[in-house]
Amino acid sequence: SDWRGDSIGPWRTVTWSPFVVIEGVTCSRAAVADVLACRVWVNAPPQERLARGLTRDGAEHRGLWEQWMREEDAFFAADATASRADVHVWTGTAEG
Repeated sequence: SDWRGDSIGPWRTVTWSPFVVIEGVTCSRAAVADVLACRVWVNAPPQERLARGLTRDGAEHRGLWEQWMREEDAFFAADATASRADVHVWTGTAEG
C-alpha cells in the first residue's frame, strides 16, 4: 500500500513459483487461513511498531499510525489471528 499517496497500489502479476509469500495485515485471517501452507505471526511491542512506522512513513503520519494500530489490534483480537499461526516471531527488544 501507499500511505503517502493514499492508495493500495497497483496489482502485480508474479511469475509462478512453488513457494509464494503473502505478506500483510489480514493475509492469514480466518477466511483464508485454511488454504495457507504455513502461517507466521510477527509481533513487536506497540511503541516499537509505532517507531518503525514513523521512521518509514514520516512523523506526519503519526495520527494515521495510531488509528491504524487501534484498528489492527481490534481486528486481530476479533479474528484470533495469532492463535492460528504455525510460527510466532518476536521482533521486539529484549525487554518485550
